[in-house]
Amino acid sequence: MNFCIYSGTFNPVHNAHIGVALGVLQYTDTEKIILIPSKIPPHKNEEIISPNHRLNMVKLAIEDYPDFEVNDIELTLPGKSYSYNTVMKIKQLFKINDKINFIIGTDAFEKLDSWYHAQNLVEEVHFIVVPRCKNFNIELSRKKIKLPDISYSSLELPFLDISSTKIRYNLKHNLPVNSLIPEKVLNYIKDNNLYS
Repeated sequence: MNFCIYSGTFNPVHNAHIGVALGVLQYTDTEKIILIPSKIPPHKNEEIISPNHRLNMVKLAIEDYPDFEVNDIELTLPGKSYSYNTVMKIKQLFKINDKINFIIGTDAFEKLDSWYHAQNLVEEVHFIVVPRCKNFNIELSRKKIKLPDISYSSLELPFLDISSTKIRYNLKHNLPVNSLIPEKVLNYIKDNNLYS
């Protein structure tokens, strides 16, 4: 089966995450999306709630999507959640020898050469680059990355101006988030008094 890794902090998971995953299913030959919440994201300085809460929210968010599944692999690996380690573990578990598809936002793609074992990572994956801003130029961004032979494709998905940062701010200040996150996730946040 041709599947695609979608790892992230998911703090919390929101409608743009779901939209991206659906777009990858629709416009590529991907048959399954594996969402992987990070335990300790190496590039994030924000306050992050427990991995188990984030895992539970992703499970709720994807309940109605049979082509999505969640994997807790990064929660079981020691230390920081480096994509290279995750990719190698997934390839080992699923006995994959070829490159594996890996969803990445345009902002992260431009910083790819700063990632842990970046050169080794690009040898193992095909990046599916999705927009995190308007008017993104994939070729200009590729030139900024000091790594050879990156396998990638760019998906021109509609840009949804939704961020976990904005959602956390709204929740903290009692502003509406109904249109930003799945209802099941919002109910979970309220029931567990998260981000208040």
